[in-house]
Amino acid sequence: MIISPDLYWPVNLSTPPIWPNLREHHVTFKLTAPDGTWYFVESKPQDEDDGSGDSDDPDEEIRDIPLDSRINSLLLAMARAAACMPKLQHMTLSSYGGKFDVRFYAAGRVRGSNSQPGEADKPRLYLYMGTWEPSEEVIQVWRESKEGLLVKRIKPYYRCFKR
Repeated sequence: MIISPDLYWPVNLSTPPIWPNLREHHVTFKLTAPDGTWYFVESKPQDEDDGSGDSDDPDEEIRDIPLDSRINSLLLAMARAAACMPKLQHMTLSSYGGKFDVRFYAAGRVRGSNSQPGEADKPRLYLYMGTWEPSEEVIQVWRESKEGLLVKRIKPYYRCFKR
C-alpha cells in the first residue's frame, strides 16, 4: 500500500479525528510516498568477499535507511492518531520487506514468546528500525497519549526491497 501521513492525520482537519471503537490497526506500506518520492535512502550491501561495500552494480543498492523528514512525519501522524483511539489494543506500521516496523501493544495485550516478564502490564511501543532513531517529538506524542508507555528499540534483521 502506498501511504502518506494523511492516512492517520489528514492535513485539513477542523477537529481531530476520533476512532472510538478501533481496537486493531495494521498497515504495511511501500517504500514510496504517493508523490513518488522515497521514504528511505539507499545503502549498498557490503561485498561478501572483502567487506569493502564497493559495488558497481546499481541493482545491489537497497533502500533501508529512513529519510528523517518523511518517516518522522508519518510516525508523528501515527502517534497523533493513536491518541484518538481509546480502545486501541494493537497497532502496526511496517515497511514492505520488514526492515522498518513500529508496533504498539496496549497494557495487558500479550506480544508473543519474546516478551520480557512484566512488560505486558504496560503499554509498549517496539521500534524495529536498526540504528535510526525517530524524533523526540514522535516519542513524546506517544508518551503523552499512552500513560506509562515502555519504548523499546530493537534492531531488525530484514532488509527493505527495491521499488
